[in-house]
Amino acid sequence: MEPNALFSVIIPCYNSEAYLGAALESLLKQSYGNFEALIVNDGSTDNSRTIAESFCSRDSRFVLINQSNLGLSAARNSALKTAKGEIVSFLDSDDVYHEDFLRAHLKFHIQNTQDGAAAVGRFVYINQAGEHLIPYTLGVPRKLGLSDFYECPFPPNVLSIKKKGLECAGAFFNEKIKIAEDIELWIRLFRQGISFNPLFSALSFYRLHAGSMMFTDMEKYLENSSKIFPTLMGSDFDEGLAAKTLYKRALNYAVQTVIHSGAIKDDLVKKYSGAVHGISVQELADICILAFTRALLKPWDEWIKCFSEYSGKLSGLLAACGFDTSEIEAAFLEINSSEGAFTGDIKDRAVRNWKKHFSGFSGTVAFFGAGKNAVRLIRTLKENDLLSPGIQIFLIDECPMSGLVSGYETVTPESPAIRRADALVLSSPWHSEANFCKCRSLFGENLPIIDVYIEK
Repeated sequence: MEPNALFSVIIPCYNSEAYLGAALESLLKQSYGNFEALIVNDGSTDNSRTIAESFCSRDSRFVLINQSNLGLSAARNSALKTAKGEIVSFLDSDDVYHEDFLRAHLKFHIQNTQDGAAAVGRFVYINQAGEHLIPYTLGVPRKLGLSDFYECPFPPNVLSIKKKGLECAGAFFNEKIKIAEDIELWIRLFRQGISFNPLFSALSFYRLHAGSMMFTDMEKYLENSSKIFPTLMGSDFDEGLAAKTLYKRALNYAVQTVIHSGAIKDDLVKKYSGAVHGISVQELADICILAFTRALLKPWDEWIKCFSEYSGKLSGLLAACGFDTSEIEAAFLEINSSEGAFTGDIKDRAVRNWKKHFSGFSGTVAFFGAGKNAVRLIRTLKENDLLSPGIQIFLIDECPMSGLVSGYETVTPESPAIRRADALVLSSPWHSEANFCKCRSLFGENLPIIDVYIEK
């Protein structure tokens, strides 16, 4: 792969006049500029075509393809058929790339020479105004296996892949599928030998808005997914894992419905529930957090203040879905305490293990993660007088813009500042193994990695 490789950025567009300009501007701001932007106007009836034409007239890297309204898959395929780039990436017309998106993905493909290696970055939720909605990034923590695709682990706008890899797999989007078409393609690619590898930087912004397909067409999404999984997984199909994934998405949709209309609609949830829901308290809290984010489209620190307004109806929904009172109360406690210090067993373990590792310590500690859990851990340590004057702290975050911990330097995993750290602490008490593996992959064997939430 040459250091000046051409990217083909695929941009399907249908009635996106409100956001298309921002998506295309994010390409103009790229720190790596060797790309062609293939905008496919899929029969828009608004001002989208005019906006696209204005970019094409001012910059020859932008190319407009007009077609009748054939759907998202057909629009992407039209661009793929004309793409000239060595690397293909996808940008939906309401999303935005970080200015270093192409540069970071180019670096991956130079280092990973196999045609079948795809790069999967992380992403941040934003709303109509471009505000960050939750104080942490989303995406894949490791190289993906087949079972990971039940969860739909990433949107198209975080992925890049060599065009040769796509061609060898004979891969185009299935134009018969209107919803969940991306999952269907990712599974087919995986089974053809394409590997999906994590890029530990959040370089994409996924915009949530009232017209987002994942809310307006959720029932169709669930129906399509329930057919895709057994068809493509074949003998590897895990009925239990598929059922749990569909149940979690149905529950997310039901929570959003409660917030939007106050109506308790548990029929869709029960359709996918099976005999036992098998959802942990932490998973339930995460489902509710993402549902509130999608429904209210407000930044975390705004909607968390009005959570109690919805708790009565939400309790009714969760009880109707089979959760008992203790599970609901524990999940609500987790949501409501997200801005404060840790409590209970998590606090006790964090305090006990911090003392074990850092009693009398003088040096620099890097916290991996600058979101809500970093806030809570630092507050916990401060409340227990455990941050001595001899300890310097900085934060490592895949997307520094998501950091909420004021007063502390926040750097990316690629920053030379990492060399200052004498030890690294995992900010989150969850997904410990995945986060540990991620940090070991990023920072090598020499930097001590400490999980204060686990007894060792």
